[in-house]
Amino acid sequence: MAKIAIVSELFLPNIGGVEVRFRDLGEAFAKIGHDVHIFTIAHKSNLEKFERINNVSIHRIIEDAEYYIPGKKGRKISAIFRFTFALKSHLINFDTVIFGQWPLLPAIFSNWLISGKKSIRCLDYVEHRSGFLFSIIDYLLFSGTQKQSIISDIVFEKIKNRIKQNKAIVVPSSYDGSKYYVKSKQDFLFIGRMEHHKHPEDAIKTVIAYNQKYKTNYKLQMIGDGNLCASLKEKYKADCNIAFHGFISDEDKYAIIAEGKILILPSEREGLPMSIVECMACGIPTLTTDYINNGSKEFVINNKLGIVSKPKIDLLVEGLNEILTRYEYFVANNNNYKHNFDLEANAKKYLKFISQS
Repeated sequence: MAKIAIVSELFLPNIGGVEVRFRDLGEAFAKIGHDVHIFTIAHKSNLEKFERINNVSIHRIIEDAEYYIPGKKGRKISAIFRFTFALKSHLINFDTVIFGQWPLLPAIFSNWLISGKKSIRCLDYVEHRSGFLFSIIDYLLFSGTQKQSIISDIVFEKIKNRIKQNKAIVVPSSYDGSKYYVKSKQDFLFIGRMEHHKHPEDAIKTVIAYNQKYKTNYKLQMIGDGNLCASLKEKYKADCNIAFHGFISDEDKYAIIAEGKILILPSEREGLPMSIVECMACGIPTLTTDYINNGSKEFVINNKLGIVSKPKIDLLVEGLNEILTRYEYFVANNNNYKHNFDLEANAKKYLKFISQS
């Protein structure tokens, strides 16, 4: 049995791709028989400092209710420094320490945090951003850790010249097949935090425009909370085809996905979002957008899982129509590809890679 630490700036009940990824991997590691600990920030004042959920120990080692500021303000810098320094006294006697990519400092200074110890330091890299500044940041991240887990083949291709390839492996976000099922395929879906860079309103406008143009009555199920949720809910409260669910339980989410027809993901910045993987588990195609930092666009195109559109409403409408016109083709492609994202298999792959010298 190995003792494994996972360092994540945010964790549940905050909902995001990284939080879900680390929850699922952590629980899969524990199910295999390992001792798993997650170290994170209490981003709300009412969160427990310690919890044990599904055999995973969760340690909220600092508290700052103002740390996570939705929107463009980003994270509170002083809390990042406090979190980084606090980690040093906690990351003791672990066989493996997995550092989330964000908030950068713990991964960059991982050697200092666990210096003199035998822990393997692994970076979990989930999001590539272009530009000179981020190339420097990537250099520091990769230099600070011994091994890297990359979220997708597409992201790996973008950074392969910056890493030692025998020290990196692709481990995609994965799903537990026992939790997902299919009922009717009737509603469009948006799944994710309702923040500016994910453009949730573009999903709403696309469905409204599609219904108007093609005289249909499709509903859009909006799953997720975030900075824009309240204002969008108020703005579109008169439209009975737009349903806002906010933060919901996993069971309720699975039930909504089970009736999903197409995922609409107009985001400008992604690695490989869990929403695509979850929908793939149910054979649901994806419509996403052609932004430079949207890593999901190549994933969708290369594997023929849906359509990538320019981020304009009229073009998104046509992309939606193309998926519906060729619907069974895209469903079959999703069903044929989803076996690559089995959670238990990928968790074992992750740990085998880390343990290799």
